[in-house]
Amino acid sequence: GFVMLLENQIRQGDFIEAASRSGTVEEVTLRHVRLRDGEGAVHFIPNSSITTVTNYSREFAYAVVDVNVGYHTNLGQAYEVIKSVGADLRADAQLAAKVIDDLEILGVTGLGDSSIVLRIRVKVRALEQWGVKRALLAKLKLAFDRAGIDIPFPQRVIHINHGGSASTDPIT
Repeated sequence: GFVMLLENQIRQGDFIEAASRSGTVEEVTLRHVRLRDGEGAVHFIPNSSITTVTNYSREFAYAVVDVNVGYHTNLGQAYEVIKSVGADLRADAQLAAKVIDDLEILGVTGLGDSSIVLRIRVKVRALEQWGVKRALLAKLKLAFDRAGIDIPFPQRVIHINHGGSASTDPIT
């Protein structure tokens, strides 16, 4: 507790994660940290059980979004749509003060069963990442709809084996 106080690792009003709990710090003492979570529950965490603290309240954060697109999607077109959404985000009067820097397209981060996973992020003011992420997701959905880019759902192609030879016609 003394070290946390001395090093100013956490302070009242910070949003942190510690000892498998997350919430807003209401009190830091030599013995415990009192957190209030998003549902209003209060957690008293003994300082002796805190080994790692994640503080979401310092300087800036990133709103990180993984978006799935179909395998038939032209990635160049998808990137252009994402860039336009980023510009729209910066121009939005309600979001402009929360966004610190331009949207970054980090690229393809996975090839799933039914989709290509694209990761993007936006540098935002601390504690604004969740609201900006929700706005970004809504804007991406609308822009992808307008551009005809699918956000796919899981699909399976089934081939039936008829006595040793598999049918090449998928069942739909």
